[in-house]
Amino acid sequence: MPILSLLDWRRKTESERAGIMFRLRMSLQDKAEAAMKKAIRQVVERHKKTGRTLAVWKNGKVVRISPYSVG
Repeated sequence: MPILSLLDWRRKTESERAGIMFRLRMSLQDKAEAAMKKAIRQVVERHKKTGRTLAVWKNGKVVRISPYSVG
């Protein structure tokens, strides 16, 4: 994450500032996990919009599931 200028920092809401501070304290593993979860959410959302099924690994096999069945 790039360093924010003081002016940029002041423009952020309190909630945005809290999120930035939290991300700065996250370990590398936590950051990687958060990035993976975000990517998965984006893929599921994109598949919902386009009506495509998701390919997942289940019991050693590739299985296609509806994006609406993902919780």
